[in-house]
Order: sequence, then C-alpha cells, then structure tokens
Amino acid sequence: MFLILLITLLSISPLAHSVQNLAFHRLEGLPDHLSREAATQHLQREMIRYHDHEIQIQGFLYQNPQEQWILASEPNLKTCCIGSTSKISQQLFISNPLQNPSTTSTNTVQGHFLVSPKWDSNGNLTQLYTIQQATILPKSTPLIPIALSGIFLAGSLWIFLLMRKQPIVPK
Repeated sequence: MFLILLITLLSISPLAHSVQNLAFHRLEGLPDHLSREAATQHLQREMIRYHDHEIQIQGFLYQNPQEQWILASEPNLKTCCIGSTSKISQQLFISNPLQNPSTTSTNTVQGHFLVSPKWDSNGNLTQLYTIQQATILPKSTPLIPIALSGIFLAGSLWIFLLMRKQPIVPK
C-alpha cells in the first residue's frame, strides 16, 4: 500500500512543477471599471494557470531607459512604445539581468510569471506582468534540415559506390 502511495505521489509531483507555455495573445489588460486592488485580483484569477508559475514565452527583448529588460510581442518597437501604457499588457518586465540576449530575433524566456501591476505617482499603469528568475533558453536546432542533409549525403554516397563497382567499358 505504501509503495502505491509513493508511486502516485512521485508521478503527480512533476505535473505540479511543470513549465507552462504562455503566448502573448493570452495576456489581458486590467479592467478599467475596477479599483486597483480588485482589478489585480481579477486578473490574477483570470491568469490563474500562469500566475505564480514557471512559464516559457517567446518574444522580442528590449531595454527601457532604466536598462530593465522587457519581453514584448512585437518586433522593432520604437523607444516610445517600450513600457508605454497602451502596450503594457503585451510586455513582460524581466526582474533580473539577462546574459547575451538577442535583440534582433525572437528569444524564448523561461521564468516565474507574476501578475504584478504597478502605477506611477500620477496613477498611470507602468507595469503589469513580471518574469522573475528569467533565463533565455538556447535556440533549438531544427531537425528536418539535418535529417534531409543526412539522407542526401547517404544517397550520394550510395550512388557513388554503385558507380565505382560498374566497370567502364571503352569503345
């Protein structure tokens, strides 16, 4: 009986700590008609699958004037749009420095996702989502081109070997 319980617990444990794949289209803005606290709680409930969990998300990295990294859904953002209130729901603020990020292509970032709205002294929303302990995942090597190259090389070698075995008859 103890063994069955132990196996069950061990099989459930990885599910509890699994990494969620998050896409920018799933992110929402704060509802305007609610107070700050109520809006934050509402958004945390809406994003319960991701809030306070380990996630992976792909996007474009930018630095704001305060040199904080921001992962955004759009490429080629102008400086004025980075961290702007109108695009805040599509930008995730990275809470730690990043090692050698690419600023010209997409990055897959993994980290601890939080719904963490912040406002400035004028009451403007300045931050909505945060990724803590963020790391950039290495780009994976596409297997299809490698497999096709291997098949081409094997076929070429096979044809070459067949050609060598047949004698050349002079005329």
